[in-house]
Formats: sequence, C-alpha cells, structure tokens
Amino acid sequence: MTAVRRKILPLGTLAMALQLAAMPVTTGAQTASPQEIAGELAPEPSGATIYVAREFITLDAARPRVEAGYLERLNAALATHEDKGRTFVTWGYHHYFHGELSRAKLDQLAPDFPVIVWHRSAHEFYLNSAALRKTGIDQAVIDAMPKSAQAQSSLEKGHFYEQGAMAVLGRLSPEFADAESFRRGLEYAEGYYHSNGITLACEPGGFFSKPMQDAINAVYSDDATPFNHCFMADGKTFAARNPKDPEAMIKDSEQVLGWAVGGPGTCRSRSSS
Repeated sequence: MTAVRRKILPLGTLAMALQLAAMPVTTGAQTASPQEIAGELAPEPSGATIYVAREFITLDAARPRVEAGYLERLNAALATHEDKGRTFVTWGYHHYFHGELSRAKLDQLAPDFPVIVWHRSAHEFYLNSAALRKTGIDQAVIDAMPKSAQAQSSLEKGHFYEQGAMAVLGRLSPEFADAESFRRGLEYAEGYYHSNGITLACEPGGFFSKPMQDAINAVYSDDATPFNHCFMADGKTFAARNPKDPEAMIKDSEQVLGWAVGGPGTCRSRSSS
C-alpha cells in the first residue's frame, strides 16, 4: 500500500487489494482497521432514515435487482398499509437496479393514499398524486423555485432531486421526520458508528436549520457519545441568500458559530460548528 496526499491507496492486482483491505493499517505508532477509514459520513440522513421509513426495499443479492422485482416487493408492502390517512414512506429504491419510477406507476399501485419513495441516495423523492395533494406541491410551487431547482423537479413524474428535493423538503418533512423518530434514528446511528470504531463525524453543510442542529446536539453532545461531531456552515444557503454581496454572505454564515455545543470552530467538543 502507499500513501498519496494522506490517503492510503492499494497497489497491484485486484486480488492483492482485496487481501490488503482486510489487514490493519499502521502509520507510525497508530494502527487503524479498514472500517475506521471512511471517506464520507453523513450521520443525519442515514440515522433518521432507520426510523422514519415505513418499509426498506434495498439491494439484496437473494432478491431480484430488476424493476419487476422491486415493484412486486413495493406492492406487497403497500398492501399492508392500513392507515390510509398516513403517508407511506419507503427507502432503498435505486433506478440503476430497480428501473425507472414515476408518479403514474405509484398511482397504479396506490391510488387512494399518499406514497413517498425516498431514493437510496437520500437526495431524491418520488411522490404519487395523493402525496402531492397532501403536501400541497403543485405547479405554482415549482414555478416559484429558483431556475436550477425547477430543472430538477417534475410534477408530471412526481420526481424531485438535488436542488428540487431541497426545495420541497420543508413540505415533505412533516410526513416522515417527527421529533421522536429523528431522535431514535440518531441514537441508532450513534451506536452504529461506535460499533465500527468511528471517532469523528462531520455534517458537511447539508442543511440550514437551527432546530434540526439542536436536535442533533441533544443526542451527540453528551459525555456518553463515543465520538466527536462537527458541522460545516451550509455555504450554498448563504450564497443563495446573498448572491452579489460576499461580505453579507460571510456575516450571514458567522451566525451558526453560536449554534455549537462546547466550542465553535473546533471538533474538540462533542458537537460543534
């Protein structure tokens, strides 16, 4: 193995790389297992997903990774949904493995209650017509979005991704992100990271919400948390709010330093900005 710009890279054949992947890595006096080296940790979406989704339909070698197989499993899950007034939320769909999805397909499967399919990446949503009506998402809502978000939204397909997904997230959140579920999800993620030897996690500015950060701090900032956790200022939000005023953007971003628990600007505390 070799180190390039502080990254550990395998050299040689694939077989050699797979063999080396199971070996601990030693750098000076410190030793780390492969599981402790992670390129990206986004604790909030992954932790919350565990509890807010009603059904998980994920990649499984023992089950079909084709459209028909996914739709069959989704239809079976929908058949068990008894409370028609409650939105059915499922996570795990991925178009590369499960084929294309659309509002029309979801309407065929669930014409009389709201359904939200949360993409495996956590960056996309598909809604059926009932879910669009319940969340109040119509063409007027899309037309009011910035042009870049409009380009990543489709009312016809019920599909919202990246900036489009962020633009409607406030309308979707009440359907799956209640405070108790979010707390349980964070506690689950806390245990998951601990079991895999993670000692530092950082949320890279994926959202701008003090209530949400307060909720995260409530779980990740106590002395029992076995890792340090940091936040980065959400630059895209501040740039969008101050597109032509860099000084105002900097001042806007500084407000989040007061949101930290334990000390702004560092990762020495349990949860800091």
